[in-house]
Amino acid sequence: MLTGPLQNNKRPSFSGHETFPMRYGWLTKMMDYFDPNQQKNDLIIKTQSFSKKLIGEKVSELMADFGVGRNMVNSIKFWSNRCGVIDTNIENRKREMGLTEFGKLIYKHDPYLDYLNTLWLLHWKLCSNPNVLTAFYYAFNYYTSLEISRNDLANSLLQIKKEQEWISSADESIKRDCDILFRTYTVSRNKKNVIAEDSFECPLSELNIIQETTNASDAKTYQFIIGEKPTLDNYVFCYALDEFWKNNYPDQETLTIDKITYDFSSPGKVFKIDELSIANRLSELEHLTNGHFRWTDTTGLNQISRNTEVKFSAVKFLEKSYKELQKKEVA
Repeated sequence: MLTGPLQNNKRPSFSGHETFPMRYGWLTKMMDYFDPNQQKNDLIIKTQSFSKKLIGEKVSELMADFGVGRNMVNSIKFWSNRCGVIDTNIENRKREMGLTEFGKLIYKHDPYLDYLNTLWLLHWKLCSNPNVLTAFYYAFNYYTSLEISRNDLANSLLQIKKEQEWISSADESIKRDCDILFRTYTVSRNKKNVIAEDSFECPLSELNIIQETTNASDAKTYQFIIGEKPTLDNYVFCYALDEFWKNNYPDQETLTIDKITYDFSSPGKVFKIDELSIANRLSELEHLTNGHFRWTDTTGLNQISRNTEVKFSAVKFLEKSYKELQKKEVA
């Protein structure tokens, strides 16, 4: 029996990507289009006309702006929205599209997605919210086996569709989303175990959180990589922890390590980090956050608490991480 956030969810999110995974340069194109530093009048026109152009005859203007075809324009918009970079704001009955505060942060500090920190953040946005991409959320938060295949994932979701009565979700859409998941996070290898050059479709494959492998019958399967995640720095981990806490336990002043590691939408689930590695990270947060988070590790009690008297801004925290990365480059 299905439990958790997907239980009784009658509006799952499938399709919309036009069968394309998020490609290199796509989010940059969208952020450039809504560049907050351009002429104010130009930006206003773009925010107010984007949605109309997308479904009207003037879509050709967007195709020219982005340098891609109609389907790819739709896909760029889809991935930009699902990654939290753009969103729709309805004000005074006007439907406006533009950069979110998160999108502005990324555009300011890493518009070309050069830093792995940014890729981890985008992964967090895609897989920590059950309303963003159902197949992605299910794979990272529900799937218990380390080994995973397209067919097994699709069959699991099709069974849930039947149980939950997801009547608006077509079987083929669910299967395509499962395919997109693996094209997003993995690169393909040939029989000699050499990576195919044209398989680098999506920047999130650089996270190495899912790897292509083969089973005993030589069929292509995939494996979640569980562990420390050395390329995930504690600034991003702390941002995810803060968001997880606010979204799921807003009234609690403490969280156990079990919740942070094993709960739906938790950093442990989404980043595929083991409990020991979570504990090691939590022990470092008090110094990193100037005492906002405090780790307690005593017999029978492993938890972290929030000191609300210490000011903490997750956005400013991320800005600090980018500044440190840029200092390292200069040095």
